[in-house]
Amino acid sequence: MGNLPADSNDIIALKSRNKIKLLLLIAAAVVLSVIIGLAAYLIFSKFQPSNPFQLSESTFKNSSKAAIFNDLTKTGLKSKDQDQKYDSLYKAFSILAIDYTAQPAVEKRLMLDKIADYLKQEFPQGKNNYGLVIPCKEEACGAVARYTPELEDLRRRAEDNPVLTDEIKSSFLVNLDNAAFAFGKDNEDGVFAGLNAAFITVRYAWKTSNDTSLEELAKDTLALMEKTDPDTFRSGQEKGFYKL
Repeated sequence: MGNLPADSNDIIALKSRNKIKLLLLIAAAVVLSVIIGLAAYLIFSKFQPSNPFQLSESTFKNSSKAAIFNDLTKTGLKSKDQDQKYDSLYKAFSILAIDYTAQPAVEKRLMLDKIADYLKQEFPQGKNNYGLVIPCKEEACGAVARYTPELEDLRRRAEDNPVLTDEIKSSFLVNLDNAAFAFGKDNEDGVFAGLNAAFITVRYAWKTSNDTSLEELAKDTLALMEKTDPDTFRSGQEKGFYKL
């Protein structure tokens, strides 16, 4: 075969150069798209709201509760189901409240206030909003627990009750403790909130066990709530919050 004409060689060379340019352009486009995608991800991540209620494990006296608390707050904030949102954040609040009572610290109290404010703002008619009050229990606050005869009676009966599980008993006693600390500060809202949370706890225990001693404990807790703040009690009763 003879040699190709000069212009044919030029055409082949031109096609080769064009092919290389095309490959380079494709490669550049791929690299550029990766860079843009990475930049967008970093920007999006930067401005994504983090969990404002997250606490470190070292904050808790019971470190195993830290993961539960953080999972509940994360679930609550992400959930589109309003009932799940409220329940998850209220459970997180309760877990932190118990830990705060066992080991008072400013960081815990401020977080409790933060969660309470969020729930009250997002759910003005929340079923457990009355329980979103935690009195200061740190020495710096001059915290003093004052147990009235009625509070002392509820505490003694809970401590001696063989039906209550350790977890339920602890929760009930912590809430009574909250009421006693609030009473020591003449904080009527705090007393009512502590009793309200104690009632919710013992009502759950009674419905689970059907034990009459727990029914009586729930009724007497309600009676003390009514005595503490008749107007708030009446409002909650009209909304069906205190049905046994």
